[in-house]
Amino acid sequence: MPDLSDIKAKIRALRAKTVERGCTEAEAEAAAAKALELMQRYGLGAATIDTPDWAEAEEPTQGRAGPQDQVYPVIAAVTRCALCFTKGPAGRQVRYLGRDPWPTVAAYLHQVCHGAMDRALREYRQSATYRRMRSSQRKADARRAFLEAMALRLGKLCGNGPDLWI
Repeated sequence: MPDLSDIKAKIRALRAKTVERGCTEAEAEAAAAKALELMQRYGLGAATIDTPDWAEAEEPTQGRAGPQDQVYPVIAAVTRCALCFTKGPAGRQVRYLGRDPWPTVAAYLHQVCHGAMDRALREYRQSATYRRMRSSQRKADARRAFLEAMALRLGKLCGNGPDLWI
């Protein structure tokens, strides 16, 4: 059986062929008949055809809860997705759920933000200020504070305030 999302897209395209959109009356009638035939063959109603398809995308996290987790709800809000954390064989992951294509966009933004935070942290660890710190606890606190500030700044750039933080 073919993918229903492909069938729905074909039916939507057939239903869009109307006289108002430049088709002849015969073309519009043929398209409507074909659309009705496909709907009957696959048991699809008009409400099912017009409802957008839902999708999901999963992205890995840094392993355990940390400052980077503050960015994920912002990404979900900007892309109109729901967010949940899952734990599976691949480790801890973020799952974005929403109407197609937004979860794909959320996954892309997740990768961009995650990569930017990793690169910035690497650069910070090479700075003279960081290298002057002696104790490992102080360095760990500095890394966490750096990532928290970066997450907060990324959230503000997206126009979302701290009320979205988890």
